[in-house]
Amino acid sequence: MAGNEINILKGRFKAMTTNTFGLFIIVIDAYTKSIESLNVIASHFSSLYEHDPEQSWDQFEASIKQLKWDGEISATLSNDLQTLFVNSFLSDVVEQFLDCFDAKKFTKAEHLLSSLIEKILADKNLSLQLETETISKEELLQKRKDVSDDSKKTATPESETSTQQSAQAFNVEEGGVILNVNLVLGPVHGIPIYDLRAGDQIVVKIAGRTQKEQYFIDLLKAKSENGDILPIKGIVKEIQSLEEGKEFKILIEIGPGVYGVATEQERVKLKRYDPLSDARVINSQQPTTAQAIQPGDVLGTTSGKSSNLLFIWLIGFVTLVLAVLFFIFFI
Repeated sequence: MAGNEINILKGRFKAMTTNTFGLFIIVIDAYTKSIESLNVIASHFSSLYEHDPEQSWDQFEASIKQLKWDGEISATLSNDLQTLFVNSFLSDVVEQFLDCFDAKKFTKAEHLLSSLIEKILADKNLSLQLETETISKEELLQKRKDVSDDSKKTATPESETSTQQSAQAFNVEEGGVILNVNLVLGPVHGIPIYDLRAGDQIVVKIAGRTQKEQYFIDLLKAKSENGDILPIKGIVKEIQSLEEGKEFKILIEIGPGVYGVATEQERVKLKRYDPLSDARVINSQQPTTAQAIQPGDVLGTTSGKSSNLLFIWLIGFVTLVLAVLFFIFFI
């Protein structure tokens, strides 16, 4: 029954000129003629292409999400592809894909997807493998529920794996906190990633994928009213160039004993931190904020600020009284 169908497009691609590999999965609700979910990732490492879209849709989707969480992708390229796909899948395009499912012919679907990917990669030497699957709405909802239940049971150990590995890769002091961060790009006046040096001040965003990262986002008040993660200042501590300059791993200090780790496969330019122009960027190196990054502190307390203000007023009052007494008795 078409009203209960979920149509799924899943595939992988490789662009040989730019040495780019990618995976995607698009879940379409046939009844509402809308996109239920969409995920696309890319990397310059061929290991990404080893994930076969012939496996079941839920396993393939889980693989894509895990690769994202582990940072084994080109974040910039993946974000560009994701944005283009989301903006391109309007109602008329979705209907064209649904027509392909009705006719059991997917040549047009392959052409549409290839043209989207070529727009970002600027590489016509593209090979695309497309697989399809049709399931019921009930099966989709049940799988989503099962995945949610499993993630709640295993969230802590799995989410900490990548940060524990990062702590081992870098020279971080014992007890230091490691968070995953995303680099903020500065395409015009930014620092080329290959020119980055220890001590450079850049702008990053805490990833917010784990409970620990969410805790520090709240602690630094690095979230807007509508839920967007706000940029914060970071100081580069160490840079590792891997695979002969094809991948960069960066350790960034965002507070006393608190570090961010970012991985990038593109030769991008990173946004410099400028205290004059970056008024909205949170300076987590300031003493008041740095003192707040302590495990036992309460979020949003103002007692420290109030005490400092009272002390200043008291000193001022005593100074004024002494000046008046000096004037009365000695002048």
